[in-house]
Amino acid sequence: VLVTWIRDKAKGQGYAMNTNAARALVNRVGAHPGVLVQELNKTLIYVGKNKEVSEKDVREVVGETRLETIFSLTDALKNKNPHKALQLLNNQLDHGEEPIKIMGMIAWQFRVIWEVKNYQQRNIPSNQIAKAMGANPFVVEKALQHTKNFSNQQLRRAYLQLTQADRSLKSTSQDPVFVMQTLILGLTATRH
Repeated sequence: VLVTWIRDKAKGQGYAMNTNAARALVNRVGAHPGVLVQELNKTLIYVGKNKEVSEKDVREVVGETRLETIFSLTDALKNKNPHKALQLLNNQLDHGEEPIKIMGMIAWQFRVIWEVKNYQQRNIPSNQIAKAMGANPFVVEKALQHTKNFSNQQLRRAYLQLTQADRSLKSTSQDPVFVMQTLILGLTATRH
């Protein structure tokens, strides 16, 4: 819905914007119409007389958000890509993000995936899940992309690994970076 809305906004100002470009903008900004319009306007100024907005244009103008980085990290975890997941983790750590916050965001994302999967298993239509959860439709849409890639058993294991990492971060003298890297490797190694 937001992707179509933002494409219509661009069209209304005389610009063509493909679906990938609009999706990149929504992924970077989130479900915040006012901010979406601001960032779209910045992108249109950047594009200038070209009149065609590409995904590359959006990525050059609109900064990557913390939420988008977490979604990228979750994508790497979902795809069992330890190299990419560790790269994204280390990037966040290098930019001063606290390990406990990163772990909390990963745990939140897995919790949303698990909850969305439970609604799907109860045959709740996808377009009604966000309302049933009282959650942001954008977040639920991203979680819907992940549910088919995780079995219930994988999600349970991931939750146990997250709980163990949380406990280690809060109550041991283990190096937090080591704890997070071990968590990432454990989550990417989870089998069906």
